[in-house]
Amino acid sequence: MKHDSSGEEGVLYHLKTRGPQTAAQIARRLSVTPMAVRQHLYRLKDVGLVAFSDERRKVGRPARIWKLTSQAA
Repeated sequence: MKHDSSGEEGVLYHLKTRGPQTAAQIARRLSVTPMAVRQHLYRLKDVGLVAFSDERRKVGRPARIWKLTSQAA
């Protein structure tokens, strides 16, 4: 699997400047697919730079909200 550090940097930048958000929100800002953002997020999670919490919604599945960890700050 190819490691795309520029994409990961973009994801980290948006979390740092705009706070916790979903993969879909980040994807819209970066003009990429939510799946591409999720791949970056899970890789960043594996190295301890981001974490998520699942936020319940009124309808449908919970939204996964991503945020930086103290290690990334």
